[in-house]
Amino acid sequence: MDKSRLGKEIKKWRKKRGLTQKDLSQNVCHQSEISRIENGEVFPSIDLLHLFSSKLNVPVAYFFKVLVYEDFTYKNAIVNELFELSKQKKYEEILACIAHEQSNHSEHIEFNKILYWQYWLASYRLGRVEGHTCITELNLLLLNKTPSAIYLHLDFYIKNSIANVYAEQNKINESIRLYKEIIHYESFEKNFLSLKIKALYNYSKLLFQKNEYDSSIQQINRALMLSIQLNNMALLGQLYYQKAECMEKIEGSNDEIAELYRKAYFFFDLLHLDFYKQVSFKKKYRYLKDEISKVDE
Repeated sequence: MDKSRLGKEIKKWRKKRGLTQKDLSQNVCHQSEISRIENGEVFPSIDLLHLFSSKLNVPVAYFFKVLVYEDFTYKNAIVNELFELSKQKKYEEILACIAHEQSNHSEHIEFNKILYWQYWLASYRLGRVEGHTCITELNLLLLNKTPSAIYLHLDFYIKNSIANVYAEQNKINESIRLYKEIIHYESFEKNFLSLKIKALYNYSKLLFQKNEYDSSIQQINRALMLSIQLNNMALLGQLYYQKAECMEKIEGSNDEIAELYRKAYFFFDLLHLDFYKQVSFKKKYRYLKDEISKVDE
């Protein structure tokens, strides 16, 4: 573990936050201790690192990753790039990026685990492998129990991907089992809580398919509450839309249903989710005609 690398990261984030060494040391330690840490002369204690993390508004896990990986910043950027390409459904670009990285970083077991996860998903999305092959390969990745320094709770993200493929293969019970495993796991790490929102949403959709509308609404309400707590708008539109569909099935009040669809449409519009806007327009126009006319004015 490299004291110098950690010290440089602390100094980098201190300057990014516009803090002096005196500012960072206030109510934490002596200023000279900050200087020694930033110069790579000593390691900070765990308690000090947590205090620095709080003052710099940088997750303490980030600093641990910096210690473990010599080129953590680079690897982290590659992982973020892969996830962004996945959101944009640019699967050919994902495969090209992975091929390049595997030739340069073949010795890093955990990094390769992330690459292979994305490789099998992209290959499945492109129709190059069947669903059962993708599931088998992703399950094999889970046999590697190396703790993840680059991406906390990595195995749960892989399990979520397996659950998604199971759902697409109409293996509902297998999918539900994995979503429940994610939902019941306790962690306050922000990214994991965002994953839990996705799992709750996907679980609610499967319950809807099974005609278990009240149970579906319960999961949606949990996801909505968590989204609001985290200030996470990413799935609010889909969650309100799903809840409205459930309310239609149990013959809830038209006013409540219309309000839910209006909320959904608002977030689809706000987040530029044009596909969802079009679906809402076509399927739920009778609930949305007033809202649509206001947005389009």
